[in-house]
Amino acid sequence: MIQAPAGSIWYTEQIEIGTYPFINVKQSESGHFLLMDDTPSKEQVILQHGKTGTFIHMKPNGDYEQRIYGNNFSIVVNDQNVVIQGICNIEVHSDSKLHVYGDSNIQVDGSLYATAGADSYLHVDGDLDVSSTGGVTISAGGVVPGVSSDITLVTGGVVNVKGDLNVSGTINGGSISSQSGITAVGKVFGTGGLETLGGANIGFSTPGQIIAPGVATATVSASAPLTTSSVHQGGVVSDIFGPTSIMRLFDAIHDHVAPSGGGLTSPAPQSAY
Repeated sequence: MIQAPAGSIWYTEQIEIGTYPFINVKQSESGHFLLMDDTPSKEQVILQHGKTGTFIHMKPNGDYEQRIYGNNFSIVVNDQNVVIQGICNIEVHSDSKLHVYGDSNIQVDGSLYATAGADSYLHVDGDLDVSSTGGVTISAGGVVPGVSSDITLVTGGVVNVKGDLNVSGTINGGSISSQSGITAVGKVFGTGGLETLGGANIGFSTPGQIIAPGVATATVSASAPLTTSSVHQGGVVSDIFGPTSIMRLFDAIHDHVAPSGGGLTSPAPQSAY
Protein backbone atom coordinates (compact mmCIF):
# COMPACT_ATOMS: atom_id res chain seq x y z
CA MET A 1 0.00 0.00 0.00
CA ILE A 2 1.38 3.40 -0.96
CA GLN A 3 1.34 5.97 1.82
CA ALA A 4 0.07 9.51 1.40
CA PRO A 5 2.79 12.20 1.87
CA ALA A 6 2.68 14.47 4.91
CA GLY A 7 -0.03 17.11 4.59
CA SER A 8 -1.82 15.22 1.84
CA ILE A 9 -5.59 15.54 1.40
CA TRP A 10 -6.07 11.98 0.14
CA TYR A 11 -5.83 8.62 1.83
CA THR A 12 -5.87 4.94 0.96
CA GLU A 13 -7.97 2.16 2.36
CA GLN A 14 -7.52 -1.59 2.62
CA ILE A 15 -8.98 -3.64 -0.24
CA GLU A 16 -11.44 -6.28 0.92
CA ILE A 17 -11.90 -9.31 -1.32
CA GLY A 18 -15.08 -11.42 -1.35
CA THR A 19 -15.38 -15.17 -0.84
CA TYR A 20 -15.44 -18.29 -2.98
CA PRO A 21 -17.25 -19.22 -5.24
CA PHE A 22 -17.94 -15.58 -6.24
CA ILE A 23 -14.30 -14.82 -7.06
CA ASN A 24 -12.86 -15.34 -10.52
CA VAL A 25 -9.08 -14.87 -10.76
CA LYS A 26 -6.77 -15.14 -13.73
CA GLN A 27 -3.03 -14.97 -13.09
CA SER A 28 -0.02 -15.23 -15.39
CA GLU A 29 3.44 -16.70 -14.81
CA SER A 30 5.03 -13.35 -13.84
CA GLY A 31 2.28 -12.47 -11.40
CA HIS A 32 -0.09 -10.35 -13.49
CA PHE A 33 -3.61 -11.02 -12.44
CA LEU A 34 -7.19 -10.06 -13.14
CA LEU A 35 -9.68 -10.40 -10.29
CA MET A 36 -13.41 -10.24 -10.85
CA ASP A 37 -15.37 -10.37 -7.60
CA ASP A 38 -19.12 -11.10 -7.74
CA THR A 39 -19.61 -11.36 -3.98
CA PRO A 40 -22.85 -9.54 -3.07
CA SER A 41 -22.15 -5.95 -1.90
CA LYS A 42 -18.44 -6.41 -2.83
CA GLU A 43 -18.66 -6.51 -6.61
CA GLN A 44 -15.34 -5.20 -7.91
CA VAL A 45 -12.67 -5.60 -10.58
CA ILE A 46 -8.89 -5.42 -10.02
CA LEU A 47 -6.22 -5.51 -12.73
CA GLN A 48 -2.68 -5.55 -11.32
CA HIS A 49 0.84 -5.67 -12.70
CA GLY A 50 2.69 -8.60 -11.16
CA LYS A 51 6.13 -7.18 -10.36
CA THR A 52 5.56 -3.46 -9.67
CA GLY A 53 2.09 -3.56 -8.12
CA THR A 54 0.65 -0.88 -10.43
CA PHE A 55 -3.07 -1.53 -10.67
CA ILE A 56 -6.53 -0.20 -11.39
CA HIS A 57 -9.41 -0.90 -9.06
CA MET A 58 -13.12 -0.53 -9.87
CA LYS A 59 -14.76 -0.51 -6.45
CA PRO A 60 -18.17 -1.84 -5.34
CA ASN A 61 -19.62 1.69 -5.03
CA GLY A 62 -18.48 2.65 -8.53
CA ASP A 63 -15.30 4.49 -7.50
CA TYR A 64 -12.27 4.12 -9.74
CA GLU A 65 -8.80 4.03 -8.25
CA GLN A 66 -5.51 3.91 -10.11
CA ARG A 67 -2.08 3.56 -8.54
CA ILE A 68 1.02 3.86 -10.67
CA TYR A 69 4.32 2.79 -9.09
CA GLY A 70 6.37 4.57 -11.74
CA ASN A 71 5.91 7.30 -14.36
CA ASN A 72 2.64 7.98 -16.14
CA PHE A 73 2.24 9.25 -19.72
CA SER A 74 -1.07 10.19 -21.33
CA ILE A 75 -1.27 11.37 -24.95
CA VAL A 76 -4.48 12.54 -26.63
CA VAL A 77 -4.16 13.08 -30.38
CA ASN A 78 -7.37 15.08 -30.69
CA ASP A 79 -9.56 16.93 -28.19
CA GLN A 80 -10.10 15.97 -24.55
CA ASN A 81 -12.93 17.11 -22.33
CA VAL A 82 -13.08 16.58 -18.57
CA VAL A 83 -16.22 17.26 -16.55
CA ILE A 84 -16.11 17.02 -12.77
CA GLN A 85 -19.41 17.69 -11.04
CA GLY A 86 -17.93 17.46 -7.55
CA ILE A 87 -14.79 18.76 -5.90
CA CYS A 88 -11.44 18.44 -7.68
CA ASN A 89 -8.20 18.24 -5.69
CA ILE A 90 -4.79 18.08 -7.36
CA GLU A 91 -1.59 17.64 -5.33
CA VAL A 92 1.91 17.96 -6.75
CA HIS A 93 4.58 17.17 -4.19
CA SER A 94 7.43 18.35 -6.40
CA ASP A 95 7.77 20.85 -9.27
CA SER A 96 4.98 21.43 -11.79
CA LYS A 97 5.01 22.89 -15.31
CA LEU A 98 2.06 23.85 -17.51
CA HIS A 99 2.92 24.90 -21.07
CA VAL A 100 0.06 26.18 -23.24
CA TYR A 101 1.15 26.77 -26.84
CA GLY A 102 -2.05 28.66 -27.66
CA ASP A 103 -4.34 30.91 -25.65
CA SER A 104 -5.39 30.00 -22.12
CA ASN A 105 -8.77 31.03 -20.71
CA ILE A 106 -9.52 30.65 -17.02
CA GLN A 107 -12.95 31.56 -15.69
CA VAL A 108 -13.79 31.46 -11.98
CA ASP A 109 -17.40 32.21 -11.09
CA GLY A 110 -16.57 32.39 -7.38
CA SER A 111 -13.56 33.75 -5.52
CA LEU A 112 -9.97 33.18 -6.60
CA TYR A 113 -7.19 32.62 -4.07
CA ALA A 114 -3.51 32.23 -4.97
CA THR A 115 -0.80 31.75 -2.34
CA ALA A 116 2.93 31.41 -2.94
CA GLY A 117 5.42 30.49 -0.22
CA ALA A 118 8.42 32.14 -1.92
CA ASP A 119 9.25 34.79 -4.54
CA SER A 120 6.85 34.94 -7.50
CA TYR A 121 7.24 36.31 -11.02
CA LEU A 122 4.74 37.39 -13.68
CA HIS A 123 6.09 38.27 -17.13
CA VAL A 124 4.04 39.42 -20.13
CA ASP A 125 5.59 40.19 -23.53
CA GLY A 126 2.62 42.36 -24.53
CA ASP A 127 0.28 44.72 -22.66
CA LEU A 128 -1.03 43.80 -19.22
CA ASP A 129 -4.49 44.94 -18.17
CA VAL A 130 -5.63 44.49 -14.57
CA SER A 131 -9.15 45.69 -13.83
CA SER A 132 -11.72 45.29 -11.09
CA THR A 133 -15.30 46.45 -10.64
CA GLY A 134 -14.47 46.89 -6.94
CA GLY A 135 -11.46 48.22 -5.09
CA VAL A 136 -7.85 47.18 -5.68
CA THR A 137 -5.38 46.92 -2.79
CA ILE A 138 -1.66 46.26 -3.25
CA SER A 139 0.30 45.65 -0.04
CA ALA A 140 3.98 44.94 0.56
CA GLY A 141 5.51 44.08 3.91
CA GLY A 142 3.54 46.70 5.80
CA VAL A 143 0.75 44.26 6.55
CA VAL A 144 3.20 42.26 8.71
CA PRO A 145 4.15 43.91 12.02
CA GLY A 146 7.79 44.94 12.08
CA VAL A 147 8.31 44.31 8.36
CA SER A 148 8.68 47.16 5.86
CA SER A 149 9.02 46.59 2.10
CA ASP A 150 8.83 48.90 -0.88
CA ILE A 151 6.56 48.87 -3.92
CA THR A 152 8.56 49.93 -6.98
CA LEU A 153 7.09 50.98 -10.34
CA VAL A 154 9.74 50.94 -13.10
CA THR A 155 8.96 52.21 -16.59
CA GLY A 156 10.74 53.85 -19.49
CA GLY A 157 7.65 55.98 -20.11
CA VAL A 158 5.19 57.75 -17.83
CA VAL A 159 3.11 56.57 -14.88
CA ASN A 160 -0.37 58.04 -15.36
CA VAL A 161 -2.85 58.34 -12.50
CA LYS A 162 -6.31 59.15 -13.86
CA GLY A 163 -7.93 60.29 -10.66
CA ASP A 164 -7.09 61.78 -7.29
CA LEU A 165 -3.86 60.81 -5.57
CA ASN A 166 -3.95 60.63 -1.78
CA VAL A 167 -0.65 59.96 0.01
CA SER A 168 -0.41 59.53 3.77
CA GLY A 169 3.40 59.50 3.72
CA THR A 170 6.03 61.40 1.73
CA ILE A 171 6.23 61.97 -2.03
CA ASN A 172 9.82 62.13 -3.30
CA GLY A 173 10.54 62.82 -6.95
CA GLY A 174 12.23 64.92 -9.58
CA SER A 175 9.12 66.52 -11.05
CA ILE A 176 5.49 66.16 -9.97
CA SER A 177 2.68 67.45 -12.21
CA SER A 178 -1.09 67.39 -11.69
CA GLN A 179 -4.03 68.96 -13.51
CA SER A 180 -6.45 68.49 -10.64
CA GLY A 181 -4.92 68.54 -7.19
CA ILE A 182 -2.32 67.01 -4.90
CA THR A 183 -3.13 66.32 -1.24
CA ALA A 184 -0.45 65.08 1.14
CA VAL A 185 -0.60 64.63 4.89
CA GLY A 186 3.19 64.41 5.04
CA LYS A 187 5.79 66.08 2.79
CA VAL A 188 5.83 66.60 -0.97
CA PHE A 189 9.44 66.82 -2.14
CA GLY A 190 10.39 67.45 -5.78
CA THR A 191 13.88 68.45 -6.92
CA GLY A 192 12.53 69.49 -10.31
CA GLY A 193 9.48 71.39 -9.15
CA LEU A 194 5.87 70.93 -8.13
CA GLU A 195 3.32 71.87 -10.77
CA THR A 196 -0.45 71.64 -10.37
CA LEU A 197 -3.38 73.34 -12.07
CA GLY A 198 -5.80 72.38 -9.34
CA GLY A 199 -3.86 73.29 -6.21
CA ALA A 200 -1.69 71.63 -3.61
CA ASN A 201 -2.94 71.25 -0.05
CA ILE A 202 -0.06 70.72 2.35
CA GLY A 203 -0.35 70.10 6.05
CA PHE A 204 -3.23 68.97 8.22
CA SER A 205 -6.92 69.85 8.14
CA THR A 206 -8.72 70.68 11.36
CA PRO A 207 -12.47 71.15 11.97
CA GLY A 208 -13.61 74.63 11.02
CA GLN A 209 -10.43 75.44 9.11
CA ILE A 210 -9.32 74.92 5.54
CA ILE A 211 -5.68 73.82 5.73
CA ALA A 212 -3.31 74.50 8.60
CA PRO A 213 0.21 75.39 7.43
CA GLY A 214 2.58 72.57 6.61
CA VAL A 215 5.97 72.50 4.89
CA ALA A 216 6.69 72.86 1.15
CA THR A 217 10.30 72.22 0.11
CA ALA A 218 11.39 73.06 -3.44
CA THR A 219 14.66 74.02 -5.16
CA VAL A 220 12.73 75.89 -7.86
CA SER A 221 9.70 77.74 -6.49
CA ALA A 222 6.83 77.36 -4.06
CA SER A 223 3.74 79.50 -3.56
CA ALA A 224 2.13 79.34 -0.12
CA PRO A 225 -0.50 81.99 0.67
CA LEU A 226 -1.81 82.47 4.17
CA THR A 227 -4.51 80.11 5.36
CA THR A 228 -8.03 81.39 5.89
CA SER A 229 -8.41 80.09 9.41
CA SER A 230 -10.09 81.59 12.44
CA VAL A 231 -6.67 82.08 14.05
CA HIS A 232 -3.71 83.45 12.11
CA GLN A 233 -1.36 80.50 11.69
CA GLY A 234 1.45 81.98 9.64
CA GLY A 235 3.86 79.77 7.69
CA VAL A 236 7.35 79.36 6.29
CA VAL A 237 8.52 78.77 2.71
CA SER A 238 11.90 77.12 2.13
CA ASP A 239 13.58 77.92 -1.19
CA ILE A 240 17.08 78.16 -2.62
CA PHE A 241 17.63 81.38 -0.65
CA GLY A 242 16.84 79.74 2.66
CA PRO A 243 13.82 80.14 4.99
CA THR A 244 11.80 83.27 4.37
CA SER A 245 8.68 84.65 5.92
CA ILE A 246 5.50 83.82 4.07
CA MET A 247 4.74 87.54 3.92
CA ARG A 248 7.61 87.81 1.41
CA LEU A 249 5.36 86.27 -1.26
CA PHE A 250 2.76 88.99 -1.67
CA ASP A 251 2.34 92.73 -1.49
CA ALA A 252 2.48 94.43 1.88
CA ILE A 253 -0.88 96.16 1.93
CA HIS A 254 -0.98 97.80 5.35
CA ASP A 255 -1.95 100.97 7.20
CA HIS A 256 0.20 103.20 9.35
CA VAL A 257 -1.76 105.32 11.84
CA ALA A 258 -0.22 108.80 12.33
CA PRO A 259 0.80 109.67 15.90
CA SER A 260 -1.74 112.50 15.99
CA GLY A 261 -4.45 110.37 14.42
CA GLY A 262 -4.59 112.66 11.44
CA GLY A 263 -4.74 110.03 8.73
CA LEU A 264 -2.82 107.27 6.99
CA THR A 265 0.91 107.61 6.40
CA SER A 266 0.92 105.03 3.54
CA PRO A 267 -2.06 105.64 1.21
CA ALA A 268 -0.83 103.22 -1.49
CA PRO A 269 0.33 99.58 -1.31
CA GLN A 270 4.06 99.02 -1.29
CA SER A 271 5.95 96.03 -2.59
CA ALA A 272 7.44 93.67 -0.02
CA TYR A 273 10.19 92.50 -2.38
